[in-house]
Amino acid sequence: MELHENLYALGQQLGREVFDDPDTFRGALDDFLDEDSATTGDINLLVDAVRLGAFSSMTSMIGSGAQVTAAVEEAGKRMARDRGSADVAGAQWACAMLAFAIGKAGDAEVRRYRTQHTSQELTPERPSTELPQAPQGRIDPGPTRNLEAPLSVPVPGAPQEPQSSTRERRTWPIIVAAVAAGVVAAVVVTLVIQAGGDDSDDDSTGGGTDPTALSADLDAVQKRYSGLADDVTAGIDECEPADAIEGATEVLDCGFADGTLTLATFETDEVLDAHRSASIGLEAGSRYSSTGAGAIYSVDATADFAEAETSSLYWDSADTRQAGRYVPADGTEGVDRLVKMYDRIDGAVPYPTKPEDKGMIALAEAFLNVGKCDRIQTNVAGELEESYCPAPHGIDVWIVVFDTEQEFKAYRDLRVGWADPENGIQNYWNFGDETQGTLADYENENDGSAVRYWDQLECKCSMEAFLASGDREVLTNWWLDPFPS
Repeated sequence: MELHENLYALGQQLGREVFDDPDTFRGALDDFLDEDSATTGDINLLVDAVRLGAFSSMTSMIGSGAQVTAAVEEAGKRMARDRGSADVAGAQWACAMLAFAIGKAGDAEVRRYRTQHTSQELTPERPSTELPQAPQGRIDPGPTRNLEAPLSVPVPGAPQEPQSSTRERRTWPIIVAAVAAGVVAAVVVTLVIQAGGDDSDDDSTGGGTDPTALSADLDAVQKRYSGLADDVTAGIDECEPADAIEGATEVLDCGFADGTLTLATFETDEVLDAHRSASIGLEAGSRYSSTGAGAIYSVDATADFAEAETSSLYWDSADTRQAGRYVPADGTEGVDRLVKMYDRIDGAVPYPTKPEDKGMIALAEAFLNVGKCDRIQTNVAGELEESYCPAPHGIDVWIVVFDTEQEFKAYRDLRVGWADPENGIQNYWNFGDETQGTLADYENENDGSAVRYWDQLECKCSMEAFLASGDREVLTNWWLDPFPS
């Protein structure tokens, strides 16, 4: 049985969800495959196809009506770039095998890419999809709050239900509020632009290049910025040089229908890093991801509790030391249109559509299928990421991870504060004898939804489950046994 046939059998045996998480997939491959079924390089390719989002991107394209061959080739190209590898055929072969494993590609498709791929051991140094962790801070979390002692759990590995008060609960409004004072949101700074010059056809870039020698012709711009995006000038009407800044060899303003794309090239990695720090923030309404290939950040001015007045989408490429930023002419427009434009040009960093933080994912996997979760814009300042996840019985779940312990604890105080000790439930929760974090039950005064909040300090993450029917027993029973046999 060949490798792609083994993958199909693996999906049939364990369910196709096994391809959704890279760590689960790697473990399944190690257990399922014989030693002579695949090389280490082949396994690394397959796992990276999942880890770097190539598999999810490919399935999304196929689901949207794209031809399988086109989806495989596009996802493979992006994967090779994210790995920093010239082996595009190998990446496309990995995507084709996964497409075969879920019944989307045929045997001939896989064999065609296999013949193009030069089998070799690949470097274990892969771009990390784990978000950076900032130093922990500390604020007063309200130490006088009366939280009961941790309770044991009768079945190891299952979540522990805390003791509850039989007193009547008071209802509290469910709102998403900004975190307490002290949360610092980075200021979103517009790309500062540098003067260019005449219409010379010299397309070279790099430190010390005379910007007046660079052409603003769209073909020339596409050539210089192909490492930032495969089709960076798609939808662009024209580009023109703009005001100079120190540390940049070039900055262009490129107009598109009802908006502007600003492109910049920087002399050093340090200048790019400083520019990135100035261009992104963790305010409410944002979405951020960082990989070895670069960073991407968007902010939606129309999102609930958004702090930004202008929607925008920023991304950069570590390899080329270049950055781009889309801004609509109407700053109050939502970010969706900018995301569609970004997907069209195939930028250096995939736009995040699924949960990424490993600690948050590990917590969520104890309660639901993370593969079904969708990334959303954040609702509270200081969040690294937030996702929505469906659960059985009509339960809706939101999972969140914070940048610092200070911001995490401020959010915990807000939620636990709604579960009054006299009329609600608040406690610690456990796995076995090990305390995991804080738990609080409350009720949405506006629509009567039953709500359960729980968190884990170690990962600075939390979860909230909502049941519109208000049936507390259904919500609690699901939480205690989320994966019934």
